[in-house]
Amino acid sequence: MNKKLAKEPVRLREKALTNGNKSLYLDIYRDGKRKYEFLKLYIVPEKKQEEKNQNLETLKTAQRIRAKRQIELQNDEYGFPNKSKIKTPFLYYFRTMCEASKKKDSAGSLGNWYSCLKHLERYCTEETTFERHYN
Repeated sequence: MNKKLAKEPVRLREKALTNGNKSLYLDIYRDGKRKYEFLKLYIVPEKKQEEKNQNLETLKTAQRIRAKRQIELQNDEYGFPNKSKIKTPFLYYFRTMCEASKKKDSAGSLGNWYSCLKHLERYCTEETTFERHYN
């Protein structure tokens, strides 16, 4: 019986390198967009038992990372907060958004971003995080 596999938004893939190793990466497909996350994990040619064992451990680590990303996507989709994200300092996050807007927004829109930042700096400290909203 030939079963159709459910589409997984996060897949573990490998890319052959010129030195004979294989680089492991995640192929993440969500909302019609594809993103790659290279894990800096490598499978080496297996000549000895030690290398086979090393490759097994590397694959286990890569699978754990893949599973973690899958859970993060599902939690985001269903509105569950990501604990590491809610501890992000709010002003740091907003300044990053302001910097990103320099590349894509008009001068007027950019002014709005920075005007908003000035107001937020009056009411938030550098230690303010998103966490308070969820507690």
